[in-house]
Amino acid sequence: MECRKKRENGYIKYILLVLFFFIGFFLLYIFLRPLLYDLAGQMALSQNANNIVSFFVALLVSLVVLLIYVVVYLVIIARRENREKQILEKAINTAKIIMISFLEDGVILEFNRIAEETLKYDAQEVIKTLNIFNFLGNRDQLKLRKIIDESKTGKIENTFELCIHTKNNESKYIVFNLNVFNQNNLVRVYELMGVDITERVNSEIELFSKHEELSAVYEELAASEEELKDQLDELIRQKIMLQEKDERYNLVVEASNLGIWEWDGVTNSYFYSDKWYEIFELEKGEMNGEEQDWLELILPEDRQMVKDTFTNHINNKTSSFECEYRIRTKNGNIKWINSVGKALWDSDGKLIKMAGANTDITAKKEIEEKVNKLAYFDTLTGLPNNTGLISYFDSIKDKINNIALVYIDLDNLKLINDSYGHVIGDKLLIEVSKRLTSLCRDDMHIARLNGDEFAVLIPDIESDEKLIEFVENLINEVEVILKIDNYNNISLTANVGIAVYPRDAQNIDELLKNADTAMYRAVEKKCKYLFFEKEMNESITERLNLRNSLKVALENKEFLLYYQPQIRAADRSIVGFEALVRWKNDALGMVPPAKFIPIAEESKMIIPLGDWILEEAVKFIKKVHEQGYPDLIISVNISVVQLIQSNFAEKVIKIAEEYNLPFGSLELEITETDMMESLDLAINNIMILRSKGVRIALDDFGTGYSSLNYLTSLPLDTLKIDKSFIDNIGEEKEKSLLTGSIVEIGRKLGLSIVAEGVETEDQYKYLAKRHCERIQGYFFSRPLPEEEAIKLMTVQERFAEERC
Repeated sequence: MECRKKRENGYIKYILLVLFFFIGFFLLYIFLRPLLYDLAGQMALSQNANNIVSFFVALLVSLVVLLIYVVVYLVIIARRENREKQILEKAINTAKIIMISFLEDGVILEFNRIAEETLKYDAQEVIKTLNIFNFLGNRDQLKLRKIIDESKTGKIENTFELCIHTKNNESKYIVFNLNVFNQNNLVRVYELMGVDITERVNSEIELFSKHEELSAVYEELAASEEELKDQLDELIRQKIMLQEKDERYNLVVEASNLGIWEWDGVTNSYFYSDKWYEIFELEKGEMNGEEQDWLELILPEDRQMVKDTFTNHINNKTSSFECEYRIRTKNGNIKWINSVGKALWDSDGKLIKMAGANTDITAKKEIEEKVNKLAYFDTLTGLPNNTGLISYFDSIKDKINNIALVYIDLDNLKLINDSYGHVIGDKLLIEVSKRLTSLCRDDMHIARLNGDEFAVLIPDIESDEKLIEFVENLINEVEVILKIDNYNNISLTANVGIAVYPRDAQNIDELLKNADTAMYRAVEKKCKYLFFEKEMNESITERLNLRNSLKVALENKEFLLYYQPQIRAADRSIVGFEALVRWKNDALGMVPPAKFIPIAEESKMIIPLGDWILEEAVKFIKKVHEQGYPDLIISVNISVVQLIQSNFAEKVIKIAEEYNLPFGSLELEITETDMMESLDLAINNIMILRSKGVRIALDDFGTGYSSLNYLTSLPLDTLKIDKSFIDNIGEEKEKSLLTGSIVEIGRKLGLSIVAEGVETEDQYKYLAKRHCERIQGYFFSRPLPEEEAIKLMTVQERFAEERC
């Protein structure tokens, strides 16, 4: 309304000014006309000329007067505005209002004196030089930009707080208002008007800091609660010694959680506080105040100990009376009581009085029992843990001559956990613990050491033969087909290491280590159990070195692939290759696969290593195809650890498609034992691969289960006869006949038969006569590097002729 009135007053002034101008002009014209007529007569001018002259003279004079009026008016306006500006500046300076105006991109246009004083900048070094956002931290920059963006929609936040950084790198907290000018134009100007509230903010921060200090003090006070409790106990003892029975003493006693008791040695009478009765769950009338009444509440097994402790103190053998014992309340509850007291003697050494306090420590004892159980027992199976085993050993080692430690490892638990889930794995461990418990005598100590490892301490062993008998029974008890929930065919395998104290070790740590070493050696030798021998430590050290070197071998490109040709028995032509991995390490030399493959499987390094082997083998056979041998196949050994991976089939298909290799040119070899133990888990991957045309071979047939039922039900294309059968061809007639029978059965089942390890002419002729399809072994060729294997293809026909 005020702005509207100012506009209307301005319009009236302009109308009056114009009106005065025309009135003045008219009066001047009337006044000057007679004078100019006389002058025109003297100058002999015409009447028209006189009129024109009169008009322009009047006009000129009117304009001059108007100009003088306008100048005077503007001077008045300027003085008034200057005065108002000075008043406004004075008000702003008095109120210490910071004013900063800037464009939308942040360039500063105005920076008043208060801003200079507050932010320590000169206006000259700021205006059109610095950006308003240069004064703000990241958080406040985002805040101001958001407010500017919202102002474009007509929403302007009334007040907001920003943290401005001064030239001295100080932080000033300022409450601002934002004004926007030229809102309808393209160039918008933003003006910040604010008040420095740094002192208030710092006060709040200081207040918060003091609050934190107070909180810390409070926490310190809370933490010292136990200390205060101890001090209270000491105060009570001092009160008893000084026989303070005043009101303050009674209040302290009542406020505490202690059951106070007092025995008068002169009258042989007892006093019990109300809290004492509450702790012992008794009514006052139920106690006659005699020692015998109190002792009868204590459990018989603790009663004598309490009597002895009490007697020792009143006979001045101990400085105070203190003991812990159990009571049985009339409700049948068992409670733990902590009882303390002190006797008072006169100058003649005669007992005058004894007082003390009882505390219910049942909750504390329960917590201690839980902590003890957590420390010494396995929470899953309830068996003692490693700490419990060590504690038991230490308690019997000096009493017993011979103690055997049987170290049991369930070597496929990880596979079961990965395949069926940890819930099934946990239930399996519980079942194993039950079986071990049922097998062991009462004097044996069973413990679960960690995830898949158990141990049995057997004291007073009679002989190694008895120990072997026990271990064999243990293995038979564990290695069974189990049903857990909906899974019917979960099989366990176990390996056992045995060490005897003090024959093999001088302490429990050494005994555990040596039994563990024997177990690992049993795994390496593929036997179920072994006794510890000193030479085994060297093998374990070698295994650790291999494991550590294996971690970086793939990255360092230490693995090589060799290729051994497979020969068609009918015409001695090459029909394919088997890819065989080799490891060449600078420190270890050439490491045999039999040494590093089990370690790679155990550590799951076999997964990336197997992926590398598969891709390199596919690349090799693709090169062979491109050189004119498109019918040759490549056989690649696959670990069961790879096979049970959910994405294994997908990876194989992806690699074959990437190199455009026909699926029928790829054959995956799976060891018979691994296939049997993990068939349920691997069958899905096998079926997917076979549906694509990938060939599946059963490797080392005859060394594992060797069940003919499996041959009829398994999704197989190829059967590989183990070298142990080939070695005896011509030497042991029975085994030779068995080899022939395997070939014949396999052919009748429609399987491709491969004999590996063929080294003599007699072996080859025997197999060729029985129509074994493929032959592989040193008789034809050792495994070759890639270049030599490809070169071999160019001479394969000559090779066949030379062997004929």
